[in-house]
Amino acid sequence: GNMEIDLSEFRRKKDTRCVIGRAFDSLIGEDVAKLQAAMKEPDISNIAIEVWLKTRGITTTYTSVGTHRRGRCRCD
Repeated sequence: GNMEIDLSEFRRKKDTRCVIGRAFDSLIGEDVAKLQAAMKEPDISNIAIEVWLKTRGITTTYTSVGTHRRGRCRCD
């Protein structure tokens, strides 16, 4: 290969966040703030958040939601 040409823009950057962390990028407008707020509310269940995300085209599991909420996922 040609070493002096920077081809980094062709290489996908590895996104190390979990599916919930990445979900924020797929949400539009106030949905981002809504999800952030819902994640902090103990009376909103992981299943409710999973269902809400599914209606917005984001497939996940309530287990993943719970893992992210507890800070035990691979997000920073």
